[in-house]
Amino acid sequence: MSEATLIRFHAFDQVTWKTDFTVSASLDPAFGGGDDCTFRTFKRGNDTTGKLKILCWETLNLPVSANDPTNPAEYQIAAKVRELCKSRGIAPDEFVIGSTGIGRGTGAVLQREWSPRIQIVDENGSPSDMPMTSENPRPAKELVDRKVTELWFSVREFVEADMIRGLDRMTANQLCSRTYEDKGSGGGRKDSIQKKDEMLHSPNEADALAFYIHLLREKGIYPKIETPVKQKEVQSVEKAVEAWAFEERDDAYSDPLLDLMPESSNF
Repeated sequence: MSEATLIRFHAFDQVTWKTDFTVSASLDPAFGGGDDCTFRTFKRGNDTTGKLKILCWETLNLPVSANDPTNPAEYQIAAKVRELCKSRGIAPDEFVIGSTGIGRGTGAVLQREWSPRIQIVDENGSPSDMPMTSENPRPAKELVDRKVTELWFSVREFVEADMIRGLDRMTANQLCSRTYEDKGSGGGRKDSIQKKDEMLHSPNEADALAFYIHLLREKGIYPKIETPVKQKEVQSVEKAVEAWAFEERDDAYSDPLLDLMPESSNF
């Protein structure tokens, strides 16, 4: 997506909450090859207008010792994540972790030592059966080539639905720099996002955001994009319903089955 899109849909703005909010967390355990292990927290709730907003809150890079023979990296990360979540009141079912690389082992440790209710997402896996957008009922597996493409396009959907707030500059740069292309031919054409090894830097912060959006979709939370055309269509339908004047019509309370019966019927 472009920076203009982020600005247009207020992704850098803050939120004034109507009442309370839910705190969640995600982890991109991209440990190895110089990548940071990125822990992110988010808040979601209704703003003062009553609309659901998602606030990007904290971003923490967790230090990990790769050469500790008594405490493997998976256990180090799991212990820190569990401590961070507990100190912030984050429930297990409000936490999601990517399973790439060391993430698979870390997720298994967390499921065993914290809770099996945590969410694990395989960004290198296959796309899901969930719809890609609110306006396109086709499942993601018919539109994109792999799971990571589905994850990143989902972030764009939430941005364009005016739901993302508090976006930081690092994540914004990553979202705007990753390219995609249309692959295949005919009815088999699918969107494919740029691979990590083709990028200058690993987009850990944006991946962690994408994992959180996956968590929301698994909970049944989908973006609702109200374009001007869609708003105009809704208003047109509402006006048509009002003009129908149902109560004033002669056949308002008639029974269509009785109307079809012959007049001589004794029913």
